[in-house]
Amino acid sequence: MLHYPPRDEAVPDQYGTGAHTDGGFLTLLVQHGVGGLQIRRTDGSWMNAPVLPGRFLVNKGDMMRRWTNERFLSSPHRVLNVSGTARYSMAFFFDPHLDHVMECLPGCSGPGNPPKYPTTTCGEYLTEFLNPNYFNRNKGTAPPQCYI
Repeated sequence: MLHYPPRDEAVPDQYGTGAHTDGGFLTLLVQHGVGGLQIRRTDGSWMNAPVLPGRFLVNKGDMMRRWTNERFLSSPHRVLNVSGTARYSMAFFFDPHLDHVMECLPGCSGPGNPPKYPTTTCGEYLTEFLNPNYFNRNKGTAPPQCYI
C-alpha cells in the first residue's frame, strides 16, 4: 500500500513521489479513486493518469525496455496529490526470478539494430539499478546531504 497525504499548498513542487521509472518488468497499480498519478509523454509534457475503478493501470518497467531493445520504453511517472485528501494505491511489481537470464528478445534486434544492452541476469540487473539509488547499499559511501 502506498499512502500520499494531501499536498501542503505552502510548499511549492511538493511531490508524493518524484519522477522515475520502475526498475522491474511490469507494475500493476490499483488506485482507490483519488487521482494524482501523472505520466510523462514522449514530448516531455505530463498527463494525468485516468482513475478507472475496478481496473489496473499497467506500467512498463526498465526490464521491458532492455528486453525489447528499447522497442517498448519504460513509463516515467510521478505522483502529485492535489486532491485535498489522502491518496492510496496498491502496487504489485511483477519481475522474473533473480537467476533468469536477460538478453535481447528474438525479433527485437537485427543487422541494423544490434542489442543495446549486454546479457545479464535479473538479479545482477536489479543490483545495478538499486545500488546508485540507495546509498546504504554502497559500503563506505556517505549519505546524501539533507537540508531542512
